[in-house]
Order: sequence, then C-alpha cells, then structure tokens
Amino acid sequence: MSFIQRFLGLGGDAPSAPEDPRAMRAIRARLDALPEDEARYLAAFAYVLARTAHADQDVSADEVVAMQRIVQEQTDLGREQVALVVDLATSQAQTLGGTQDFVVTKVLKTLTTPDQRLQILDCLLAVAAADDLIVGEEEREMRLVAKELGIQDKNFLSALSRYRDQRSVMKDWPGA
Repeated sequence: MSFIQRFLGLGGDAPSAPEDPRAMRAIRARLDALPEDEARYLAAFAYVLARTAHADQDVSADEVVAMQRIVQEQTDLGREQVALVVDLATSQAQTLGGTQDFVVTKVLKTLTTPDQRLQILDCLLAVAAADDLIVGEEEREMRLVAKELGIQDKNFLSALSRYRDQRSVMKDWPGA
C-alpha cells in the first residue's frame, strides 16, 4: 500500500488506536512500570490537576504539595516518582496548555466513570484551594474541565459551594 493510501486511510490494515495527546506522552514515559491503562489515567489525571493549578498563570508551592498528596493517594508510586509525575504534568500544562487541555480531558473522560469524574472535580477543587484562595481564573478553568468531563452544572456548583470561604469572589461579600 502506498504512503498516500495509508495517509488517506484507504485500504490496508485496520486503523490503530489513536495516540495519546502529546502532553500525556511525556508523563506516561515515566510510568512504564505501571499497567498501560493505569499509566494513561494517571498521566491525564495529573495533567488536569496541573491545568487547574496553572489557570492563574502561577502554580504555588501549596498547589504542588496538594497535587503530590492527591497523586500519592491515587497510586502506589514512591514519593520521588510522584514528585516527578507532578513536575512533568505542571511543565506540560505550562508549556502546552491551551492546545492540549481539551484533548487530554477528553481522554480522561473515556477512562473514568461518572462517579470518578465527580471525585476528580473534588481533587481539582482541593488543588485550587490549597493556597487558601480560589481565584476567578481557576474557577473558570474548573468549570470548563467539569463541562468537558460531562459533569452537570448543578454538580459543579454543589462541589464548589463546599469551598465558599476560599473563593475570591466571596472574600469581599458582605457577611463573609
């Protein structure tokens, strides 16, 4: 079969599975000891955590610690490997953010159940609130992630309400 036929998808072998987004590949490369599905999930999950932390163009030390704690709770990885995964995810979100955000979140949606997606939202909120302030940019990014994951707005707002005191829009609210 010619290159052009393969390029156009004409004839030949069955198409292979689509390749993971670029932002996930760098993280997965460091997770070769894990089963493939677990490595894919962790790469996408860590990226989405970092995407939220970086929404305000700054990833605080408190947010890094929160991401490391959350990833550690989700895996059997050692502390050094968790730190490396979080560092890589943060780097990928900073350098590739915007171009990879939707595709990585789309992969994460395919790897999770609706209940797991709600747990992911809780993790995103914990990361955003780690420095005791959820700014508008983080809130907008989490709403976008929630929408991309298929989380209903009422579920997003319910989860967000648990972080009322950390929301920047509520800090100056009368009675706050």
